Amino acid sequence: MTANVHWFRRDLRLHDNPALAAARAGAETTFAAYALADLASLNLRQRAYVGACLKQLRAGLAKHDATLSLIGGATPAAIAALARRVNATAVICARGYSRNERAQEAAVAAELAKSGIELHTERADCVHEPDEV
Repeated sequence: MTANVHWFRRDLRLHDNPALAAARAGAETTFAAYALADLASLNLRQRAYVGACLKQLRAGLAKHDATLSLIGGATPAAIAALARRVNATAVICARGYSRNERAQEAAVAAELAKSGIELHTERADCVHEPDEV
């Protein structure tokens, strides 16, 4: 049985989510995760909004007999630990475009590579990739 982890970041929706679709298409089982450390960079209003979105996301996943893992600790180590625990072959997430998001992706990819797991990023919330314009 093959498994992937879908790492929810900015795009917290089930419908029309390219990264989630890629995660589901690439394996028999997909595990959903959100890294709680990502909340640290948000202000109070943003945290409240993301909290409400995570609640809705959990409810939506429950309708499909699925769960959302809220993982604590440093994001790279937490994502890698979850991927190893579920024997995932890949972690898929929506691509970030800011310098901080790209640095986080690189750190997660490096941590996953130690276990032979790949990180795949998918276009998410833009019509055209910035380097295509």
